[in-house]
Amino acid sequence: MDSKPKPQNSKIMFRVLLIVACLIVFINSLPNEFVIDDFLIIQQNPTIGNLSYLPKIFVTSYAVSPPTTYYRPLFSATLQVEYQIWKLRPCGYRLINILLHILVTLTIFQMGLRLLPNTFHAFLTGLIYAIHPVHVESVAWISGRADILACLGLLLGFYWYLKYRSDENHSILLLLSSLLLYFLGLLGKEMAVTLPLLIIFYDFTFPPSEKENYPFAKRCTAYAGYFLVLFNYLLIRKY
Repeated sequence: MDSKPKPQNSKIMFRVLLIVACLIVFINSLPNEFVIDDFLIIQQNPTIGNLSYLPKIFVTSYAVSPPTTYYRPLFSATLQVEYQIWKLRPCGYRLINILLHILVTLTIFQMGLRLLPNTFHAFLTGLIYAIHPVHVESVAWISGRADILACLGLLLGFYWYLKYRSDENHSILLLLSSLLLYFLGLLGKEMAVTLPLLIIFYDFTFPPSEKENYPFAKRCTAYAGYFLVLFNYLLIRKY
């Protein structure tokens, strides 16, 4: 009888291990109180408990240390919705940060399955991301969530672009999914702006094979879609 684990079972096991690793590293942040910007954005925010204000978030910047203002409506909207559940209990918001970090880690693992030689390499990549100390501020600090949202939108946008590129028919739905995720990442935080450059760099570093049937003209059409999303985001942000 073959004692080797089935590939699908090993993937499930690695995903569980990644989730456990994230929890072990960050679960101790749950009892912490609000810090720094959390007071202004949550505790002292007069509109956070009013769901009728939710649509205005997408046409309004917020100030943490005037005159500096930020336009990160997806980040603000998540806090607005969560306030209905957690009120002024910081542990709830931090729990969501941890869950989002887990989602990003699993996304990196999934990308590794497409890009790296084997499942273990994909797991090791996800594990390094999951426990790396550079993420402490983004996960343990409630206001650091904007970083996680931008990262999630960028990585999922890139992942769906990879699916679009390798799809036999280059389904427009796959490309539209990637563009939508990219836009949501931008609404989380402006750092997601780099996705078009990442995609172009990837395509030129790892050119499509003949089997993928992905000519340069079609690639340029996809690139134009990302820059169009970016252009519209910048217009919204400005006006």
